[in-house]
Amino acid sequence: MIRKLLAALMLLGAIPVGVMAQNAEMPGISRSLIVKLKSSAREGGLLTSLEKDVRRQRLANVAASAGFTASSPWRAMGPRVALLTAPSALKPETAKKLMAKMMASGEVEWVEPNVRQKRAAVSPDDFYYANYSGGAGQWWLKEATTSNTDAQASRQRGVPSVNVSWDAWQAAVAARVTPRPGVIIAVLDTGHTQHPEIDQARILPGYDFVLDGNFDNDSSPGARDSDPSDPGDYVTRAEAALPAFKQLGCVEDSSSWHGLAITGLLAAKSNNQSGVASINWDARILPVRVAGKCGANLVDIIDGMRWAAGLYPINGVYNPNPAKIVNISFGGNGVCGPAYQDAVNDLRAAGVIVVAAAGNEHAGVSRPANCTHVVGVAALNREGFKSSYSNFGSQVTISTVGGDPGTGSDGRWGNELADEGLLTAYSSSPTTPDIGNSAYYYISGTSFATPIVAGVISLMLEVNPALTPDQIIEGLRLSARPHVVSSRARTCSNDNPGRCICTTASCGAGILDAPEALRYAAGSYTPPMRLAQSIDSSELIAAVTAYAQDLPANAASSTSGTDGGSGGGGGGAVDALTLLAGAAMALWLTTSGRAGRKTLARR
Repeated sequence: MIRKLLAALMLLGAIPVGVMAQNAEMPGISRSLIVKLKSSAREGGLLTSLEKDVRRQRLANVAASAGFTASSPWRAMGPRVALLTAPSALKPETAKKLMAKMMASGEVEWVEPNVRQKRAAVSPDDFYYANYSGGAGQWWLKEATTSNTDAQASRQRGVPSVNVSWDAWQAAVAARVTPRPGVIIAVLDTGHTQHPEIDQARILPGYDFVLDGNFDNDSSPGARDSDPSDPGDYVTRAEAALPAFKQLGCVEDSSSWHGLAITGLLAAKSNNQSGVASINWDARILPVRVAGKCGANLVDIIDGMRWAAGLYPINGVYNPNPAKIVNISFGGNGVCGPAYQDAVNDLRAAGVIVVAAAGNEHAGVSRPANCTHVVGVAALNREGFKSSYSNFGSQVTISTVGGDPGTGSDGRWGNELADEGLLTAYSSSPTTPDIGNSAYYYISGTSFATPIVAGVISLMLEVNPALTPDQIIEGLRLSARPHVVSSRARTCSNDNPGRCICTTASCGAGILDAPEALRYAAGSYTPPMRLAQSIDSSELIAAVTAYAQDLPANAASSTSGTDGGSGGGGGGAVDALTLLAGAAMALWLTTSGRAGRKTLARR
């Protein structure tokens, strides 16, 4: 119960407030005091107004003994314990003097300053994590911040605070009586690519499901095989002229290395004094190649889903390492459809959760993210509003940062409000795999927001392996932070589809909160009371003043059922990459219209 009392806490002279129990260390500056009064028969059970007046007078006397004469807020914390707030910050040496005065009053059993506690944080030493500065580096792994007065590059209201969740995860691992290997995450994507940041010991034997020989690009075109390596999904000028490619709208293009980026976000080597960190340092990755040139066929994705979960045999042999999580950063326009929904239902019955990208067309949610029982993921800007490109709608389960580039066709507010994107492992090879071209890129897209959610789910399962898919979805929803609010920017709708303010009707239950999700996983969870954060910064106000909204209204159009990368069909989709360090160029990875093809274009 919070109350206010005339408890006399204004300074007399130059003495601030703050008292601590005997022989206790004074660890830092405080703004309030935790005081426990000695027992008194005059107070009884604080049931009558007279007894309550006695308590008030005792607190006032204690405050006066330390030199305070005016009112200040306080609140009861427990039997005979109260929190009294000082009018200004208290230095440790001054607080120690006031401790003695309060104790000398004879009314106090103990008193202690309410100092801020440091968490016993797990902090990796990877170069681009440790050298985070001014919005650069791996800001997406850092703790959420909430002040409009912070520098823009330091404001991070959309991030999931993954670094805070590592403490609970490591504690759960340490508490295990019997060690167990990391959670298995199936990455249904372009395949596996070697990189110095990817630990091959944590890459499980996968499978290549790309069946169409026109687009397979491997050594056994037109046949599925046990090699899930990504041979590159580049398209040559000659290929782009072929009827099969033209029919899908494919154009000449460089390789995307999309699967490598997903794996890097999830499980790059961490705490190794090099490169980048990832979400789950113990997770095992099951590479399932479902996409070749020009995207992915629906049948390959569905067969890959069932095989990854241990439900679909290849030559009579089932996957010996069934995944608990299936990450799908591919999709297409249209309703979910019975083929997808049946597969999702079968995986759910087997205890496997599917996490899928909402898509990048600033329109309706793509499939399979719009299927029932799927965790559909929308992308946010670092500040917590919807990224310019991200799809939105009632089928989104949760939202988290996905990067929000600020050039090209990325909305009118980009110059004011864009962020750098998500830094992770990548390759600069334009065609075939080449470990010598290993690099680190800033990437953007719902494709990359999706593995952030999948990674947090893997940490939840590290804490509690018994969680069912339904419990995981419930936990994500209950633990989510409220969407940010604004008095200047409008909410998301088809009339305002670009950067906009999310609601539970457009971007899911809220903003992904990793530490709270792990608290849910640990059991007996009660969501904390949290207020929505206002993002009416000077930059937002400037953007709205210059342009009423980020993008024009969506045009009414029919949808097709084609599937492709990062949410696939429908023009205008954006997945972006920027080459890190030492290169004066940027690369933008775009999901084009019907086939959802990713194109790399230099600028």
